[in-house]
Order: sequence, then C-alpha cells, then structure tokens
Amino acid sequence: MKITEHLFKNQLPSVFINAPGTNLSCVQLWFKAGSALETPREYGIAHFLEHMFFKSKTDSGKNIVREVESYGGDINAFTSFDYTCYYINAPKDHLPTSIDLLLRMVAKPLLHNKDILPESEVVYEEFLRSIDHPGQFAFQRLQQLCFNPPYDHQILGTERNIKNFSATLLKNFKNKFYNGHNAFLVVAGDIPDAKKLFPIVEKYSFKGGQESSFAAFIPKEKGGIDIHQKDVNMANLTLAVKGLPYDHPMIGGDELSLNCFGFGETSRLYSELVHKTSLANNAYTSTMYLKSGGIIIVKVSAPADHLPKIYDLLLQIVSGTISDRPFSKEEVNKIKNQYIASKVYEKESLEAFAFALGNSYVQLGDIHGEQIFLDKIKNCSVIQVNECFKQIFTRPLFAVLQIPKSANLVEHKKHLTAFYNQFCKDIPATIKRKNEVAKIQKKQLKRSKFDSSLTVASLIPGIKLIHKQNKLTPTFVMHTYFKGGLAYEDDRNNGHHHLISELICKGHSNISYHQFQKELEERSASLGGVCGKNAYGLTLHGQTKDLDDLCKHYFGALLNSNFHARELAHEKQMIFRLFESQKKDPVRQCFKLVNASLFQNHPYIREIEGTVKTVKNTSREMLINLHQHNLKKQEMLITYCGDQDFESIVKFILPEIKSLPARKHEHLTFPMQAAFGAKQYLEFDREQSQIFLGLPTFPMTNKGDLYLKILTAFLSGQSSDLFTRMRDDLGLCYSVSPIHFSALSGGYFGIYMASSTDKGETAIKELRGLINKLRDKGLTAANFKRTLEILNGQLKVAMQTNDDYATVYSIPELHDLGVDFVYNNNKRINEISVSEFNRFLKTFFEKELNSFVVGRKNFLD
Repeated sequence: MKITEHLFKNQLPSVFINAPGTNLSCVQLWFKAGSALETPREYGIAHFLEHMFFKSKTDSGKNIVREVESYGGDINAFTSFDYTCYYINAPKDHLPTSIDLLLRMVAKPLLHNKDILPESEVVYEEFLRSIDHPGQFAFQRLQQLCFNPPYDHQILGTERNIKNFSATLLKNFKNKFYNGHNAFLVVAGDIPDAKKLFPIVEKYSFKGGQESSFAAFIPKEKGGIDIHQKDVNMANLTLAVKGLPYDHPMIGGDELSLNCFGFGETSRLYSELVHKTSLANNAYTSTMYLKSGGIIIVKVSAPADHLPKIYDLLLQIVSGTISDRPFSKEEVNKIKNQYIASKVYEKESLEAFAFALGNSYVQLGDIHGEQIFLDKIKNCSVIQVNECFKQIFTRPLFAVLQIPKSANLVEHKKHLTAFYNQFCKDIPATIKRKNEVAKIQKKQLKRSKFDSSLTVASLIPGIKLIHKQNKLTPTFVMHTYFKGGLAYEDDRNNGHHHLISELICKGHSNISYHQFQKELEERSASLGGVCGKNAYGLTLHGQTKDLDDLCKHYFGALLNSNFHARELAHEKQMIFRLFESQKKDPVRQCFKLVNASLFQNHPYIREIEGTVKTVKNTSREMLINLHQHNLKKQEMLITYCGDQDFESIVKFILPEIKSLPARKHEHLTFPMQAAFGAKQYLEFDREQSQIFLGLPTFPMTNKGDLYLKILTAFLSGQSSDLFTRMRDDLGLCYSVSPIHFSALSGGYFGIYMASSTDKGETAIKELRGLINKLRDKGLTAANFKRTLEILNGQLKVAMQTNDDYATVYSIPELHDLGVDFVYNNNKRINEISVSEFNRFLKTFFEKELNSFVVGRKNFLD
C-alpha cells in the first residue's frame, strides 16, 4: 500500500492510501471536535450534530444516506471526547461519489428546526438505552467519580439538552469547530491517480471557525469509590488510575506492563481470578488514551458473593508482581509480539488501516503516530516494564462497583471500602519496600467459478479441503468444521457440541492448557471453537511465519483435545452464569419466545448452550465419546485462507489427518412446522419494550429465501422506508431492523425494534401498516433496482479478510451447497423480476403475523 499526504487548496489536510487490487473504497472525514468542547448548555451537541448531518441532501434533493446505500455502501459516524469521524465504505467504482457525498454532508448540512424534534426523540431513545445498559451506566458513574470537566459528562448529553437543541445552537457549534483547522480527510482504495479526485474535494469550503483547544485530560487528584445497584445478575468491579498521555516517552512501559498483567487468558489477572479459581467470569485490563492524558482500567465480572475473595486475591497478585514476582522476559515479549502482529493483521482490512491513520492524526497531528507508539513498545526493556507497573499503582485509585439489586448494599460497601483502603495502604508500602531491597490428484480437485484463487479438494473420502491463496498479507486462517450442532442433538444431549467447542481449545494430549495458551499468545495467534445450528469446529488465525508451530497445536487440539474435568467444571459454571444473565436480558428473552413459537418440534427450538439439566448431567466421557465419534464418522471440512500455495498446504495437512478413516455422506432434514398468528407477551421491567413481528420461512436452498434476502436489503439501512418512517419521521425508536434468520432447515423473517413503553402501541400499528403496504403495493421498479444494487455492493464490501472468505465458503460446502453458494444466490437474485418479487410479497404477507412483546405492557390484546 502506498501512502501519500496532501494539503488541498481549501486547506483540508488529507492522506491517500493506494491499495491496488482491492474492491473496497473508504472515505473518512475526521474532526478534532467532540464532547470535551461543549459548554453545559451544549452537553451532547457534538453527538446530536452527528445525527443531524445524516439529514443532508444532494443538489437534486435526494437523501445522502439513501444514495450511499443505493450502491451497496455503508455510511456511519461516531463521536468521542476529542474527535468525531464520518465515513463511507463502498465498492471501489463509487469512490468519487462517496467523497462528494461525505464532504457535502458535513460541509453543507441541512440543520432545520423541523428535523430536530423527531431526531431528538431518536437520540433520547439512545440515551434511554444507555441507562438500561449496565456497562454504559457503570462508565457514566466512573466519569462522574474520576473525570474532571469537560470530560465528566456523558457524550450523549443530558435529557434536557437532547430535547431542547435548536438549529441556531447546532449551526454555531458546527461553524466554530468543523473547519480546515480541525479536519482530516482519509481516502483509501485502488487509486492509481489520486489527482483525478482533487477537484471533487476542492469544490467544498472548510474555511473559518477556530482551531480546537482541549483541556488536559487529568483525573481528579483524590481517588474514591462508587457503589450502585442495577438489575443484573453479576457484579462488575472497575478499578481506574491515571494513564500517561499518548505521546509520553514511557507510554510503552505503561502499556506493556498493564497488558502483561491483564491481557489474554494466560495473563496473571485472568489466570488467577478466572481460570485457576473460577471466582470471576472475566477479568481484563484496558486503556483509553488522549493526547493530553489517559485512563487505565481493570475490570472484573463475577458473582457478588465472590467479591471478598476476589479483593484478597487482587491484592496478592498486584503486590506479588511488585515485590517478588516481576514480569519475565517471556511475558513481555509475548505482549510485544501481539502488538507487532496487530499492525500486520490490521492491513488485512483496508477500513481498519484507514481508521488507524485517521485516529493517529487527530490524536497526535501525525499519521505515523501509531508507528511511533509501536517503536516505544519495541524498545522498552523488561526492567522498564516492571518499573512502570509499580508507578501505575502509586497514582490515585478509583473504584466503581455495580451489584445486583438483590445484593446487600451496606455489606458490599463495607467490603469495597475495606479493600480500597487496604489497597491504597499496602501497595504503596510494597513499592517502598521494594525500592529499598503431501499431493492431490487432479480428478479430486474442484474450482470456484467466481474466485480463481479458490480450490476444493477431497483429501480422504468424506474429508475435504478448501484452499484460497491470498497473497496480500503474510497471515492465514484455518477452519475445521464437522456436521453437528443443534440439528444433531436431542433433549438428552442438548449443549454437548457447544461444550466441545469451548473445551477443544483448552490444551491437548501433549501440552497443558496454560502452556498451550501461552504459546498461542506469544505468537499473537488466536484459536477458538465454534458451534452453530448445523456445524461445530475449530478456528485458528495467525502469521505465516508461525504456521508450523501453530498447526501442530491446532491439529493436536482437534484430534487429541484433553477435555479436562477441571476445564469442564469451569465451563459449566460459566454457562450457568450465562443462563442467569440471560434472564435479565430483554432482547434474549424476546428471541427465546420467537424460537419457542416458530421452531415447534424442531431442533432449532433448543438453545445452543443447552439447558441447566443437560449441562449439569454432561460428563467428560460423554464429550470425548461424541467428539471421537464425529472424528471417525461425520463429514469434515478443513479450510485454509492465506498466502501459501495449495500444494504446500496439502503436504502440510495430510500427515496430520492420515489416521482418520473415510466416512460416508449423510444428509439430515428436519421439516419445520409452520406457526402463524401467535401472540406472546413477557412482562419485563425495562424503559424500552422489545417488539418482534414475523413469520416462519423456508430452507436456505428454497427460492423463497432469495426473495427474503431482497426484502431484508430493502428494509435495511438508515435510508430505508422502515428506518426513516419508524425512527426519523416518528421518533419511535433508536434502531429498527429486519431480521432474516436463514438456515438449512428453515428460519424466520420479521422486524425487530425497541421502543419506550408509551410508544409501543403506535410502533406495532406502524409496523403492521408498513407490512400491509408491502403486501398490497409491493416495490416500485426503481426501488427494486436500487435494492439489487445494494445486494451486489454489499457482497463486494463484505469479503475483505481471510476469515471473511473462510466463513462464507465453508458451511455451504460442508452441507453440499458448494463453495459458490453465495455467488450463485447473488446471480439468481439478479434474475428475479420486480413483478415476480411483488407476487411473492403478496403471498407471503397474506399469512397472519406472529407477534412478540417483552416489556412493561402488553400491546397485543
């Protein structure tokens, strides 16, 4: 990739990333403008302005979002404390149009009072969602406890401000900060001659306004604690201390020490709190950096009654690391390798690489800022890492604890206060003391008609290999799938395939779990199990330089996994906790109702994780026997996507699987029992009600499934009739979307939305009205043509990384649909006429809809 910086005549700085051969184009417009520039009267205005920009029109009066989505593009934005980014990802042929539309949207927005009121309802729904979301709510409490103004208020703003912004206020904020002083344009794609794009950029003006000046991000001088109750089943502890600025000379030491402590399953934090003791569900560290400061965070999620033991163990881990068990060279090199690898993996995705350059510029004024950061990581010694770890915990400590409503608030506050005081006393004292003291025959090969770099081979009868050579980066993925999952389970063994997928990557006969994870993390590789409705298996992502070592472990796990009783007991606890958490998740409860109603007497009615009874009764021997049976009997598919050629990979894989027997072809079918007119309500105390209206659908090989793909594309996106009517015009929700669940045996189609209780009845009425309109009038020829263009563009944009290719090709080939299944479907979709499609809509929507509501009020009576 060639990177060229350029300053336009209109004073807009930019960077062009030329990536020959890519089908994707990315345009990003960054501004050094965010919530930290807001006065109290303006709290939330940067985020609100982001929403309003999407109301912009073209010269001919067309909605810009609709135009972008019409050619299969994706347009969106996000707002942070000190920057905002607007972006479009689209097929490469539409790059000039994308640049023009994005710049117009921001340079010439339509900020009309008539659009503000409905959008304020949308943003208010987003605000309500943040209150319901335990993680977002906990971060708001941390902001209030730890951050100084102007960083201590929510980016979404306040309810009062959201409902009272005016066009004048929005225009003043826009004119002040959205200008060439603060802007940065990123353009990426197959761009042989960037100069041809210059006139598009230079017709827009970014003059005027002022350069943004942000207050230093400095946490409060005195630490403290906050404890609050939320309707959750697990307690969530957040510890925070001041971080160094992004450009600080010792930022590398801070980052390395923190990640040695809490990144990955072999980190000290995770290993002690989760894997060894099962006290916590999860434990990790993270950072948030700004140019002028940062914050370091330690997060622990666990049952509330485990907290006293977790407090004691946390103290032991931190003090032990400082006093007598400093980070080793191996631990430090592991994290260094992961940082280096992340920059390699980043180049697999043009979008991610472009985001990295843009973020670097708005944070540091230099697109090479991340490389400078990486150099600091590389050059940091083990001694410096351990010294930085000590310094981290000399800074003021902030602790936020979120506990279930059922927990004893007084008792937990007492325990948290005792831990906090002891930590603030013992850790500095510890620091002070420490300072003192093989070939496949041609007839067995099959080629893709659409992807010339893809080959399918039969290695052993019933065992296939998909090979795709991708020379863009020195990375690879390997996936292996067996026929299995829900479709191969009953009420006695429900959840067994999921447990196998969780345990299969926990070590194998030649290596322990801890050593196994350590070696993976040292190579910045990821290995994990997967389980779905009709398949389960194992995936690996790594760098080609480590292919030999990684695949020895990969096939060791696949063929000789330990399935240790200790790991099984741990996974069971995690699943039981998941079940408890799901009871408080209204979205999950809504779709449990949907599954129960639409998948009657069908394996899909069951949960992938199983039930409390089946999980409890599962033994190690059951899982070993099932997986060994599948290794010997079930059809198997291995997929490789990476830079190595076909012959090399075949010679590599064959010796690993030579002991596996041939297996017969098997095809299972489970006819679905159609359900219509069901009305299901579940009372649930939340600000928003979850609503789903839908119908059972066809097997994914049925042509009806193609019609539903078209319908889903038509109703998707911010410019769709569904979105604009329900959200933009009526303000009934923050988000609304069609849901098309497509699987081998059948599935369902419907519309899902979350709306505040007082709008629920109206929401359902409007949804039914929209569906009836589709049934009676269908799509116009223009809308139908636009929808096909969307689907064609989305297919091009979706295929970027090795993992994307492996995922799209594997499951269809495993189930005899062929590697070209997705491409063939796209071809068949483009052969459908608008009249044929409208006839389908009329027939499909003549059936009585199934209706589901989860919330405070039943709107279905």
